[in-house]
Amino acid sequence: MIGRIVWFPVGWGMFGLLEDHSEDHTDIVITDGGSNSHCYHYAMESIRNTLHKYLKNGQNYKWIISHFDYDHFSLVGELIKNNELNRPDECFVPATYSTCKDTLVRYLALEDLILSKVIRYISYPEALGQLRNCKRITPVGSGKTLDTSNFTFQFIWPDTHTSESDCSELSEKIRQKVDKYCKEHAGEYEGGYNGCLRRYQEIFEQIYSNIKEIPSEGGNEGEGQTRLRYDKVSPEHTFSDKICIAELIQYRSIIDHELADIRRNALNYFSLGYILSPKLKTDYIGIIKNNILPAFPLFTKFISGSKNFLLFLGDMEYNAINNALRDRPKKYEIVIAAHHGNSYGGFVRGKIAILSRCDLHVPRSWRNVRREYRRNFTLNITTGHSNTVEIRLF
Repeated sequence: MIGRIVWFPVGWGMFGLLEDHSEDHTDIVITDGGSNSHCYHYAMESIRNTLHKYLKNGQNYKWIISHFDYDHFSLVGELIKNNELNRPDECFVPATYSTCKDTLVRYLALEDLILSKVIRYISYPEALGQLRNCKRITPVGSGKTLDTSNFTFQFIWPDTHTSESDCSELSEKIRQKVDKYCKEHAGEYEGGYNGCLRRYQEIFEQIYSNIKEIPSEGGNEGEGQTRLRYDKVSPEHTFSDKICIAELIQYRSIIDHELADIRRNALNYFSLGYILSPKLKTDYIGIIKNNILPAFPLFTKFISGSKNFLLFLGDMEYNAINNALRDRPKKYEIVIAAHHGNSYGGFVRGKIAILSRCDLHVPRSWRNVRREYRRNFTLNITTGHSNTVEIRLF
């Protein structure tokens, strides 16, 4: 076996891992690693009970962060903060992390100002602060690559030229939204409207101070001493599916159409996507590992390790997806469904679609999107809270 690609069950979130075997060492690359607040408890419990099967204690790894939404980095951020994971050797972030940093931080501060009411775990600023633990931060965009022994990550988004031209417009929308929010919620802050603005500025400065410097290379303090906790999480609160659904309803009630529009633009400006390809001709087999059912094979096929093995598009939306794939293949062996399956380009085809989402703790209307994937893919897998998807390559 030359490697494994794993997608973990983190509910409404994303957490992927590449395990690449060569003769003398194993490369580990983590993609994202987060979950939304209403799925977070179950997700962290799942990760602490499965991640150690692939990432050994003290093992080095690289971390690809597709974008800075809570459900894409919070779990890894907390594990690093709790010293359960080593500092990443290198963190790969969207190129707009550098070119539009002020706009990015304004957007993240707005998210934290509004959504902190429904986040009961590690906060936005705390999780983002773990970027300072990266030995090196590498902004990447279309045309950049990351090579391991047997695989190549070809980054296909963001297009930095397009993103830079739109940053000022997005900044103005964020400014207007902050102003409107603080007027409507003035009574919730000491000092009223001005107190709300001060709180937003405090969050902005806290986040900016955490990510303003690209770290230089350095030693990994405590390397080999980190320990993943392979045990059940001791809940600080009472949990049930009903509570999770109630939290989601509260969460959705906060996301009005103006914030939703800002988020759509931000997801396209500050997201990255990639195509993952094996360097050699490869056999592969897909396996679902369910917490209840035994593992069983799903699909086996001889493939050519070239340009169209796995497509990852994070939370990109329709226009960005179409632009990213304009001059690229439209058919892939495996597709990680964009935006957890809620965003779809309409012309991507493949054999396996992995929907990294939870259909238990979401509105019923969100489940209909799976019909589009059923029409265009041979096999659809929803990770939920129990299905670890493992692709083994030989």
